[in-house]
Amino acid sequence: MKIKREFNEKVYHFTIKSFRLKAKTNGYGFWSDHTGKISHSKAVICLSHYQLNEYLFQRGKLFGELRVFFSKEDWDIDRLGLIYTHTQWLRDLKKNLIALGFSKSSVNRIDYSEQGMQGDDFVSLDVHEAFLLQNQEISSLKKDISHIIKKYELESI
Repeated sequence: MKIKREFNEKVYHFTIKSFRLKAKTNGYGFWSDHTGKISHSKAVICLSHYQLNEYLFQRGKLFGELRVFFSKEDWDIDRLGLIYTHTQWLRDLKKNLIALGFSKSSVNRIDYSEQGMQGDDFVSLDVHEAFLLQNQEISSLKKDISHIIKKYELESI
């Protein structure tokens, strides 16, 4: 787990191990009509400090962001537009996550985040509690809460 400061808030980053994806766009995106293949070798689950505290201490609902990264050589958003809203790409991602061991029911709830959350080198998606708790690091947080408080709450970023 890494901690980064984003928009003046701590954000916890959990890398999905063994993530590899070759996905296609089908030309039916709102922000791009390009048809092509994209290789992805990194996916990161992001949980905000505030949201994680709500879940751990206030028994709130757990939700987060999944970022699937790509290289500018594979997809240049300035030239090709955003991958955002391509239906074939999202289907390919979901198949890949199921193959990695995530449950079909949790993967089926994954959808694109709003357009403004899309990055220059990643696709942003909304993920929910059932998906997040299948990540070993996240599911163990509640058990290891005292360790988390000591190790991360006292660090300044």
